Amino acid sequence: MMMMKQKKPWYTQFNDLRRSIIIKLSRLRLGHKSTPRPHLCRTGLLDSPYCPRHPQSDSICNLNHLFFQCPHSSQLRQTLYTQILTNELQPPPLNSL
Repeated sequence: MMMMKQKKPWYTQFNDLRRSIIIKLSRLRLGHKSTPRPHLCRTGLLDSPYCPRHPQSDSICNLNHLFFQCPHSSQLRQTLYTQILTNELQPPPLNSL
C-alpha cells in the first residue's frame, strides 16, 4: 500500500493570519454565499438582488460585483490591493482546495 503525502492547508504559509480571517477567506474560496444579495434574496430576507449603492443599474450584487466592479467599492478595493501588495501576500493556488 502506498502512503500519500498529506498536503498542508493553504493558510499554513501565513503564520500571522488570525483564525477569523482564515475562516472568511475559506468561505469566499468555497463560494459560501452568506453576504451577497442574491443569496439573501433567494432565502427571502431581501426583495432585490441588485446593488443598493446604485439602484438605477441592473448590477447583481454578488462577490464579483463587490470586489471588482462596484464603483462605490473602489476606495476599499484599492486599500485591499495595497495591503495585499505591501504584506507580500500571495493568493493560495486554486488547486489547493
